[in-house]
Amino acid sequence: MKKKFFLLIMLFTLMLVACQPTASTPTKLPEPNISTNEPSPTNTAVPEPVASPAENPALNATLEEIEGSVEAKDIVDSDFSNASNGRTIQQEGQVRTLEDGYTRVDLSTGTLIRMAPRSYFTLVENQAEDGSLFTRIKLELGQIWVVLNGGSLEVETPSGQASVRGSYMMVEIDPETQAALVTCLEGNCTLENPAGIVELVNGQRARLDLPNLDDDKFDLPSIEEMSERDFAEWL
Repeated sequence: MKKKFFLLIMLFTLMLVACQPTASTPTKLPEPNISTNEPSPTNTAVPEPVASPAENPALNATLEEIEGSVEAKDIVDSDFSNASNGRTIQQEGQVRTLEDGYTRVDLSTGTLIRMAPRSYFTLVENQAEDGSLFTRIKLELGQIWVVLNGGSLEVETPSGQASVRGSYMMVEIDPETQAALVTCLEGNCTLENPAGIVELVNGQRARLDLPNLDDDKFDLPSIEEMSERDFAEWL
């Protein structure tokens, strides 16, 4: 009887032990990051360089509304050739109209230039200036009308420079004296020669003359009002 009772006690003890939960191994927490004087390396993304726009974009022009004989050449061309609507001229290119020739020259800056017969000019360059563009052309002979679209434009002539900042300017070179007549229909126009600078406003005109033969000195242009003929030419 005692033996059976002892066996029952042992069995009950084993059952109690089996029911006890087993001790689990504690999870090891990550050690805190102890900062030191040396910074830890980081993978910082380096931005790729962005190409900045050209400060002085190349100047070009397209010929439109051609009537009569109009010729053009680029700097790489040996001679002029007949031009048709859509002909493109690059920087340092030249355009000329013959006795019956008319054309409209659309510059890459948005400015328009109309050429009268027997006119001849060269696209010189663009320059960045005060956040806009300063465009330069060289008028060898003839007559042009400038319709400016932003920035400013300078026309080099044999007797000086004429520039416009605003809207409308006409430049005509006298074929005999090489003097340049400038009319400022609208905007601000500036005439410059070695004698100085004069400013024109709406409805004014002035003349750039070559130096006097007696003393080889330039005269400062005198300002006057535009004539009826000047206004009629714009129309």
